[in-house]
Amino acid sequence: MRCTTALIELTKIVGNATKFIAPRAEKWAKMYKDEKLIYTMGSGSAYSVAYSFAICLLMEMQWINSSAIHSGEYFHGPFEITDRETPFIVFMSEGRTRPLDQRALDFLKQYAEKLMIVDVKSWASTPLTIKLLSSLTRCCSFMRSAFLLRSCLRRESIR
Repeated sequence: MRCTTALIELTKIVGNATKFIAPRAEKWAKMYKDEKLIYTMGSGSAYSVAYSFAICLLMEMQWINSSAIHSGEYFHGPFEITDRETPFIVFMSEGRTRPLDQRALDFLKQYAEKLMIVDVKSWASTPLTIKLLSSLTRCCSFMRSAFLLRSCLRRESIR
C-alpha cells in the first residue's frame, strides 16, 4: 500500500514539475529555436541531466550543436567562450555541488543574455522531493520541453 501511495505522489510531483517548467520551456524554445549551438551546464545529480539533454535531446533529436559543461570545470576554460549571443541552460544541483553551479550562474548572469535556469527548488514542495526526486523530475519535465522545442523546429527524424 505504501508503494502505491508513493507512486501516486511521484506522479503528482512530476506533473507539477512539468506544469511549472512547460510554459517557460516553450517560451525559451520559441526564442532560441534558430540557434546553432546551445550549451548545457550542471554538477552533481544535475550533470547527468545536462549531459543527456545536450547529447540526446539537443544533438540527436533537434540537430543543434551542444556540449555539456560541468560547473566545476567551467572556469577551467569554457568560461572563455561565454558571450551575450550564446545560449546556456543551467541545471542547478541541490546538494553539496550547488555552490559550483551558483558561481557559474553568477558569472553567466553578468556576461550571457540567453540563459535558462532549471532549479528544482523553484517547483519542489518539500526537502525530500528536492533531495530524492530532483533528477527524475528534471528528466521528465525536460522531456516535455524537448518535444516543445521539436514542435517549434518542426523537425522530423531522419530515420
